Amino acid sequence: MARSSSDQTPRQRVLDALVALIQRGRLVILAVVIGAIVFVLVYGIWSQLATNRAETAAGFAESAEKSYESWQNETDPSKKSDLEKTIVAQTNQIFTTYRGSYAEERALFIRGSLAYADKDWKQAAGFFTRIADRFPTSYLAPVSLSDAAAAEEEQGNLAGAIADEKRITTSSDISAEVPEALFMIGRLYERQNDATNAKTYYNDLIDQYPSSGWTKLARDRIIALAVRS
Repeated sequence: MARSSSDQTPRQRVLDALVALIQRGRLVILAVVIGAIVFVLVYGIWSQLATNRAETAAGFAESAEKSYESWQNETDPSKKSDLEKTIVAQTNQIFTTYRGSYAEERALFIRGSLAYADKDWKQAAGFFTRIADRFPTSYLAPVSLSDAAAAEEEQGNLAGAIADEKRITTSSDISAEVPEALFMIGRLYERQNDATNAKTYYNDLIDQYPSSGWTKLARDRIIALAVRS
């Protein structure tokens, strides 16, 4: 006949409590192990799906780039028109399905380049600035802003071109792009007949990047402005 808890010795009660604690601990450990296994499985599945998605997106982007290269080299107007339609369809699919991916960034650049080549300046500027807006830390951001500025200038929007170039000087971590942007801002101000601001940016270029190839051009422009005045 089993003893009641009141009949047990202190040592037996301690042993019983320890056994009960171990049993409860095993349940906790088992729950933790099961949770860890589930997490690893879920993370593994998610990681594989993300990898597959990225690879698929990259494949779409590569196809669009090949189509764009073919479009550049094509001389037959009918075939060139068909290729352009293919590029638009390919990039639109990327915009819809792979938003926020590197593939979208590449697709935006392709569409901007296509529009620029077609001299659709407004559309080109729109695609290029979208890259900088959506992917501000990308290496393509300053390049795209420079292209957007060129498109804005082509359509006579000098203020828009200046704004695009200024974004390069204030947000770009790629210092190699900044000297050119400073020079372009000065040149654009010259086109607006604003010699004061033009000289300000030329001098900023000279002070900040004395060894840049753009600095000599800035000095030449300052001399030209002084002679003109």
